[in-house]
Amino acid sequence: MMPEINRILPPLPVFVAKKPLYISKNFQVVMDYKPFTHGTIADQRFFIEPLTDEAERMLEFAAKRHNIKQYQFNERVILEEERKTKRRCIRADFIQENLPALLWGQIDIPDGDKDSMPSPRRMEECLTEHPQKYTFQD
Repeated sequence: MMPEINRILPPLPVFVAKKPLYISKNFQVVMDYKPFTHGTIADQRFFIEPLTDEAERMLEFAAKRHNIKQYQFNERVILEEERKTKRRCIRADFIQENLPALLWGQIDIPDGDKDSMPSPRRMEECLTEHPQKYTFQD
């Protein structure tokens, strides 16, 4: 976990539904509304979307290590090379505290049973180095 001492985070980006904020070979982070809601400010979320079968598997590995609960997943339709595919994605609160892991690669190790947000950059590294296992560091 990141120390709480004097942590200054930049403001949240201006919310634009379905807008990608981070894109890599295997993952993207997009802003969108929580499914089955009315599209209010309270419904705004980040989503970590896997772009390949391997990335979806790695997302599941990372979710287990980060204590992500099943209710934090949503199935979303993702455009992949001009075809649409349904994939399991992690839904994250649209809050400043999620920015370092989601956008800048910070690795937050969960404290006990608490959850923490997996970093798409770290998942990308794991896919390259050891595609059958998620680790917090190499």
